[in-house]
Amino acid sequence: MEIVRPLVIGLCIECMAVVGQADAWDQMHELDTNGNGREFGGGWAEHRHVLKAYVQHRHGGTMLQIGCGTSRIAADMVADDEMNVSADAMLNTDFSTKAISLMQARHPALRWAVVDATALRQVLEPEAFDVVLEKGALATYEDYGQPEQVREILSQVWQVLKWGGVFLSISNVPANESLAVASADLEVEPGRLEWELEEVAATSHMSNLVVMRKPARKTNSVARSQIERNEL
Repeated sequence: MEIVRPLVIGLCIECMAVVGQADAWDQMHELDTNGNGREFGGGWAEHRHVLKAYVQHRHGGTMLQIGCGTSRIAADMVADDEMNVSADAMLNTDFSTKAISLMQARHPALRWAVVDATALRQVLEPEAFDVVLEKGALATYEDYGQPEQVREILSQVWQVLKWGGVFLSISNVPANESLAVASADLEVEPGRLEWELEEVAATSHMSNLVVMRKPARKTNSVARSQIERNEL
């Protein structure tokens, strides 16, 4: 299936925010007064058909959403009885205090926390989640020339994922321009990231789902790094 990249048209305040300034995103979310939230690249209805294989039942135990903003995708996913995703087992995070405040008020049954995706390990335990989901966060950095932020987020996601866990990225950035390439030479203690690119699928909202799996057990490069460290 052909992977497409639509034009990205945004507000000037969004252009300011992509450099990683939480206060700029706070200003943008102040404009969200209708209670519907902002959906970058579509919501649950648009992505359900490609996400359900990874969030339904066997992967629904522990899930982290990064860069959630005011998207309803978490609330709609939990409300979808067929998915069997527990609100208690899903943590939704963003570095915008305003976004998290709005979502806590709108969906108090769900778990929300102010966490920067470039600093997950400062707050979260290692190897804590079966699934990490992002929708639009990496594309924002890519579209406005911040590839180092993408690389740092991939590094942080790797560290909080369980071995065998999956990273689900919904983006308008083709896989060969972003995730698979960006992570190829990243190193995280105690070894190099060796993502398994499991699937690339076009969604019904002109976006792409990229599925990257952390291997089920430690890779050879990780094992070598541990042996070398022990021999020092």
